[in-house]
Amino acid sequence: MHLDGLCLSYYCRELTYRLVGGRITKIIQLNPMAVGLMIRTRSDESCLFINASPDRPSLHLGELPGIRQEQAPAFCMLLRKHLENGRIAAIRQLSLDRVVTLDIDCLGPDLRIVTKHLTFEWTGRNANLVFWADGVVLDAVRYISRAQNRVRQIYPQQPYHFPPVGDSLFPSPQETAGAQIVSALMKSLDNRTLEKRLLAATTGLGPLTIQQILFRAGLPKDLAVNLLDEADWASLASAWDAFFSELSEQGPCPHRLVDARNKTLAVLPFASDDATLAVGQRLVRHDSLVSAVAAYYHEKPTQTPLTDSLREKLEQEKARLLRRLEKIAAEKATAESSELTRQLADSLMAQAHLPVPPNGQITLTNLYDGKDYPVSVDPLLSVMENAQLLYKRYHKQKRAAEELTQQIAQGEETLVYLENLLFSLETVASRAELEEIRQEMQDNGLLPREKKKASLAQSQPLMLTLPDGGLIAIGKNNRQNDWLTGKWARADDWWFHTQKIPGSHVILRPQTDPPSNAVIELAAKLAAYFSKGRGSSQVPVDYTKRRHVKKPNGAKPGFVIYQQQRTCYVTPEEDQVQKAIADYKK
Repeated sequence: MHLDGLCLSYYCRELTYRLVGGRITKIIQLNPMAVGLMIRTRSDESCLFINASPDRPSLHLGELPGIRQEQAPAFCMLLRKHLENGRIAAIRQLSLDRVVTLDIDCLGPDLRIVTKHLTFEWTGRNANLVFWADGVVLDAVRYISRAQNRVRQIYPQQPYHFPPVGDSLFPSPQETAGAQIVSALMKSLDNRTLEKRLLAATTGLGPLTIQQILFRAGLPKDLAVNLLDEADWASLASAWDAFFSELSEQGPCPHRLVDARNKTLAVLPFASDDATLAVGQRLVRHDSLVSAVAAYYHEKPTQTPLTDSLREKLEQEKARLLRRLEKIAAEKATAESSELTRQLADSLMAQAHLPVPPNGQITLTNLYDGKDYPVSVDPLLSVMENAQLLYKRYHKQKRAAEELTQQIAQGEETLVYLENLLFSLETVASRAELEEIRQEMQDNGLLPREKKKASLAQSQPLMLTLPDGGLIAIGKNNRQNDWLTGKWARADDWWFHTQKIPGSHVILRPQTDPPSNAVIELAAKLAAYFSKGRGSSQVPVDYTKRRHVKKPNGAKPGFVIYQQQRTCYVTPEEDQVQKAIADYKK
């Protein structure tokens, strides 16, 4: 789940309102990396969970679980000794970074109030929970030695230093005027995208917040900074000021961003515009950020560690491919200047009578557009020989442009394939299906091959039997899709797939041909539901006879081409689809 520093600042305000002044009545340790503080206030009693595990770090309120440990770990015993019966004095955030400190007032040995601190470093894989007082670490759930970090060590009796905030230009961007942001960006123009430049210049603003500001400014997130004109800069400054003014005046508007499977992706303090959301994503409104964050941590985990590792590998491969495609596109733009090279060669041929200057620099008038171009030539060669060199360069650039075009096409095809694999991971329903995805990734070089293991039974597509005896089959990964379309389906069966959206192959074998409109609509809704378009409205679904669907030689798993298709637009409503599956599943 994504929660940036800006959202965390409003979240800490809500925790402050609910917990400051409360007394810690009980402390439990749920696992080696997580503790729960039972806090009683005047109005109620709640448990603050702090989990520093790298896979699911959290800071949220919930109900105290019924756990009775025979012997508490040393970290828990130390917290009980020092903090039980202490009062929450403050909840502080380090700048806009994801570091939260609980100041806890306790009664000292001489009956004086002393303040001790529990700092949660909510920093992903490096998350930590540190207990310290008077600037010295008393204990932590995760020690950091000098071998791990030369700058900052975490273990008992060592001075405690907060994590470094970084070298961003604006550590408090919500207090910075849009004109200042624009002025700083204009002083350091480069070819980075506007989104990446703003992320680097600010602390506490995540990609979703930056994208929302850019959307309000009417600027694409992938626009290079050095391509903006004065009107673009003015629009960015105005949108920046309007966004933070609205957030300051109206307060946070808590939302959870969820995907097609209702899995929480992020918690936001504002309502993101639908145009900035990906296919299948939607917003869920909450009364408070506390309830939004708690809703995520109370979700039942649907993925296994293997699923997470496969997804991480695919995301890494996808990011690498996108970087490569960006580089190839830049090389192609350079290679596409071959036509100008040919024109200059023609122009040089027309001036073959002119001498070659000793410095090798001439200004050549293009015969085609009449413009003057500086051209470097070899002073040891004649004009004719230099023109021949330009022709050779032209043919080389032309061949390069053709080769790069093919590479881009192959890369885009691979990108679609990776998107399909990522979608398949979202619909995994059994261990066999997960193993098939892993095997496919190994076969296609995305994972190293492992020693042969005991094979699991092959997974089966989802089969539905209609009231009139017709069948609908749904593939949930590429192996199932290939089997359904290539072997199981008959030539007169109907084939369904979302248009340009990763998803399942759906085969309809009706009792009557042509099938009724109601049956076609049901099959289309199932195809839309078992795709990344789930959760969207008016999803385009193509359908055609199976005989018009072909798999090209050497194509990647799950990839087909088709023709003579028709397109319908459907909204895959969750309750209708689930009812159909429950009623018709074999």
